[in-house]
This record gives sequence, structure tokens and C-alpha cells, in this order.
Amino acid sequence: DIKKKEKDVFSCRKLLLAANIMGTARIVLRSGETTGSQLPFLCNYYSYVPCIQPVMLGKAVRDSRTATAQLFLFHDPDGNNSDVAMASLYSYQSLMQFRLAQMVPLGSNDTRKILQYLLPAITIAGIHQPDQRTDRKYLQLQPRNGSLTGDILYASAALDDSAVKQFRQREKKFMRAFRKLRCFPIKKITPPYGASVHYAGSLPYSATNQPLHLLPDGRLGGTKNIFVADGSGFTFLPAKGLSFSLMANAHRTALNALRV
Repeated sequence: DIKKKEKDVFSCRKLLLAANIMGTARIVLRSGETTGSQLPFLCNYYSYVPCIQPVMLGKAVRDSRTATAQLFLFHDPDGNNSDVAMASLYSYQSLMQFRLAQMVPLGSNDTRKILQYLLPAITIAGIHQPDQRTDRKYLQLQPRNGSLTGDILYASAALDDSAVKQFRQREKKFMRAFRKLRCFPIKKITPPYGASVHYAGSLPYSATNQPLHLLPDGRLGGTKNIFVADGSGFTFLPAKGLSFSLMANAHRTALNALRV
């Protein structure tokens, strides 16, 4: 109990873990003889590209221009759906104008007039890349004095040079596509790798019953009644969020747990 800083003990016949891949990994590592063990993890590499559409400068904002994505673009050079990057384009209508206003070095009255003219033409493009497992990306439980549990979950989020090169080549192709749409990039913003909200793969699926892996039915290897219902088992992370796949997998895993 993190409020009381005391341990509570619960007993159950079956346990379903779904504490997101980081929390689940930490629980599993802390529960066994796993000192020094490294778990893989997947995380989407992504970037944001603010763009200007000259044709929209000074235009009135249309009701049909909502806060949801206006257009999706997919890059699938092999045509087999195995390694697809994607980009989504959003209007700035859903974001608060004061965030831009405080960056304009003018008085409030002049800033309002400029943004009124400029905002309809601003488009934000998000470029998202798929991710696969490598040895340079891992999670590890490490001791930490002062931590309530006596440990921390350490994450190494390093990219191979070849992967970075591929990601940047894709970004250039998307930017060329933006220009063909008469949507001209102003700047590219790339958060650090690991900053995505999409993670997976810390306890990968395996056909063999081995520790720190999941069996195809979602059961934790080496156990009888422990199941993992989040994205820990996925061995590939597509470019865009897995919301429906995660929900379907959780439902499937829960049904499997009931059958045991």
C-alpha cells in the first residue's frame, strides 16, 4: 500500500496481470530469481512536423475540419503489410491558441490578428514508425536504496544506426508527400526514443514453456495460473496504436484463464 507504506497480502486461485508492460515486467522480475535478467521491449519512434497550407491563410475555419485526423498516409514499399510506417495530419483547431500566442514577440492585439490569419493554415503531421526487437532495447530490475520496493526498473532505449537511417529516409519521403499535397513542412520535432506512449514486448510469446515468456494462451511461462493480459507478449509493434488489438488480446487471455 503506497499510502500506508505497508505490505498487503491477497490470495487468489488465478492471477491476471495487466499493469502495462513496464509494471507487469517489474512485478514478474521481482517475483522470481531474475537478478540481472534483461527483458526486451518495443517502442514506436515518431516525429512531429508542423506544416503550412498557403491556400488556407486567412480562411474561415470550416465546421467539417474537426480535431480528429484529416488524412492518413502509409508507406509500404514491399506491399506486404509487414513493415508499414504511417503519418496522420491534424488541423490546429483542437489545440489552444495561447500556446502559440506566447511565442509571438508582439503585443496581444497584434498577436491575435496574426494568429487569426495564420491558424487556419497550420497542419500538424505525426510520423509514426514500426518497431522490432533488438539487443540494445531492454528492461532490467536494479536495486535502489530509498525506493519503497527497494528496486527500480531500468530501461535502455538505444537505436541502431541502421534503424535511425531507415527512419529518417521514411520521414523524407513523407515530407515530399506533404509538399505534393501543398502542405509545406516548417520544422521537424523528434522526441527522444522511448518517449512514445506505445510500448509492447517485454514478455514475448513463445511456443516453449520458459520463464520470462508467455505461452500462446497468455499464461506466464513456468507457472500454472498466472496470465498476462496486456501488450507484454507482442513481438512486433506497428506504427500506430494497438487499442483494438490490445482489447481483443485481453479478452482472449481472460477467456483462456477461465478455461484452465
